[in-house]
Amino acid sequence: MGPRGLILSGALFWSAPVGAGLCGAGAFAMLPFAGLIFLWTWIMRAEPFRDGPASWLPALLLHLALASVLLGLGHLLRALSGLHGEAPLALWLALGLVALALGRLLWQPRRELEAESFLGAALRALDARAGGTKHGKQDQDDR
Repeated sequence: MGPRGLILSGALFWSAPVGAGLCGAGAFAMLPFAGLIFLWTWIMRAEPFRDGPASWLPALLLHLALASVLLGLGHLLRALSGLHGEAPLALWLALGLVALALGRLLWQPRRELEAESFLGAALRALDARAGGTKHGKQDQDDR
């Protein structure tokens, strides 16, 4: 499936809160969707929260804001289009969980970490070969 499958899983995942808003889900629905987005971040990254628990609160607040915006977009589409579909909230949450599982099957976070470390080593080798240019020395001074 490759990249297309990952794009499909992402589209399904992010359309779940919009669809819930389109079906008239209440404001309470942003809490489980924020949890689902937090779970997406936790599962799809090799090291999701490098700074420990101190970085969880800002991430949760950001996920709450994102979930409320997506639900609001669904409510906006419902008002503008005049569509009044009805589907239970559990169906939209299940769609998000299925998309999360599909995305995790297709994406391997460890490969991202390996590629990042490989690129970092290559950049350090190039910097050393260049003899520590002004930019390289500035980076070392900033540390």
